[in-house]
Amino acid sequence: MLRQSLKGLPGALEALDRLGIYTPNRSGFPIIEVPLARHEDIDAAGRFLFEHGIYVTLAAYPLVPKSEVGFRIQITAANSQAEIEQLVDVVGKLANAFDLRPAGQREYAA
Repeated sequence: MLRQSLKGLPGALEALDRLGIYTPNRSGFPIIEVPLARHEDIDAAGRFLFEHGIYVTLAAYPLVPKSEVGFRIQITAANSQAEIEQLVDVVGKLANAFDLRPAGQREYAA
């Protein structure tokens, strides 16, 4: 039932993969973690997303190791398809402006 009510989640995960953006989310749960390649970009990336209408939870150092700094997107059943499309569009623009961890990199650095 939960997976049926989160129709936008698979689409968002597939879109991130098409954009070449890595996320460790393989479970299908509605929290999508997007690590940054450079931990120093966390403030600017968060501001970019917020200014483009996307509210995320930031995972900043020292709350997480520098190698895991990034942001977390939470998709709910209340999100419309248009909101999912906006999310994908904005994250695509973010990927052009900031270094995100590439999709081929599956493990965090030690």
